[in-house]
Amino acid sequence: MTSAAARAMADTGLTVVTLLKRDRARTLVRSAFPRRRAQLVPIKAASDLDACLTRQLIDAVIIDAGLGEDAVRAMARADDFCSVPFVVMTSMLPAEAPVIARASEFGVADILVDGVDDAENFFWLHSFLRRVPAAVAGGGHPPQDPAINAVSRADSCRKQYRRHLAA
Repeated sequence: MTSAAARAMADTGLTVVTLLKRDRARTLVRSAFPRRRAQLVPIKAASDLDACLTRQLIDAVIIDAGLGEDAVRAMARADDFCSVPFVVMTSMLPAEAPVIARASEFGVADILVDGVDDAENFFWLHSFLRRVPAAVAGGGHPPQDPAINAVSRADSCRKQYRRHLAA
């Protein structure tokens, strides 16, 4: 892990881990999460992701599909850390197709397409992440949003079914 990543993890607030290869993806994430709203923790490899996820509470993980197998290794951690939304960014190049195809297999929360889903589509992530501190401050009761509860139940059922098939 880089020293910048270690400094970012020391701060409190909204923490977003980024595993990005392309400059366009970095620019888009920086514009969607300015410093006053979130602390971005850039990592260089999927192996650094485990260290981030186990040392500090992470609010989201954003992965660039252009990383190929490294992106697949990072997405594979989504099942183990199901409370953290994993988001994949893609420019829809043919080389990224296998990575995108495997995203649903690993329980990725969303796929953002470069040029189509620009920074405005990070709104859903911002709104979801704002509810968590509010729930903790409000006595620990989760927000009563039927859409989020339905998604959570569906994800839990899907993961249990996959584990049952694997056994």
